[in-house]
Amino acid sequence: MIVAMIKSQWICAALAAALFLGGCQPKAETPAPTAANAEAETVTEEASTSAPPTEAPTTEITTSEALNVNEMIDPASIGSADLPAPNVALFKEGVKAPDFSGKDRDGATVTLADFAGRTLVLNFWASWCPPCKMEMPDLNDLDKEWMRGGPVELLTINATDGQEETEQTATDFLDEYSYNFHVLFDTTLAIGNSYQLSGIPTTFIIKPDGTLYATIAGATEKSVIEALLEKMP
Repeated sequence: MIVAMIKSQWICAALAAALFLGGCQPKAETPAPTAANAEAETVTEEASTSAPPTEAPTTEITTSEALNVNEMIDPASIGSADLPAPNVALFKEGVKAPDFSGKDRDGATVTLADFAGRTLVLNFWASWCPPCKMEMPDLNDLDKEWMRGGPVELLTINATDGQEETEQTATDFLDEYSYNFHVLFDTTLAIGNSYQLSGIPTTFIIKPDGTLYATIAGATEKSVIEALLEKMP
């Protein structure tokens, strides 16, 4: 069954520490209220926004492809003092990460299956998003330390909507700051939609068995990611 068309126009907001309020948020049609959404709303606040001048394309996804984040998060982890930052939450045991496929800067096709047996740190970003820019130096440092093909790997997903962000604007940004981490271009926004992003930046940590361990909503730091990896079973 096809879910409602998701408007993927991104709007920029002040960075929020509360769960599922990232630094830059998508302007989406308001869904019908559900019990899961109501629970999530108790830990979030609305952020002030300013809309970009152009409309981004929409993407259709199916329920089998989409991750219902609100239902899959362990509620006991929200706001837990045991976690390294207030914008971190853990997933319930055994939640499979949505598969994805995209082209990287070299034109190679990359899928989730390529990282089987390794821990994957999956980060969603755009070059126009200020909080995304804040965390880029730390992500670049982690990428240098881990190296590709190692037990832990970083993969970033660029929200390449073709209007606010193109492959050229993303590449120019990466080149300007000499960022060499692995990048996929999400040209239809299907990857971001399948992970049901509430905003960018958002980071997911995926276990070697392909299940989700943690999510970080908003800008993060090297120390936070390292602390989560140390705690991962």
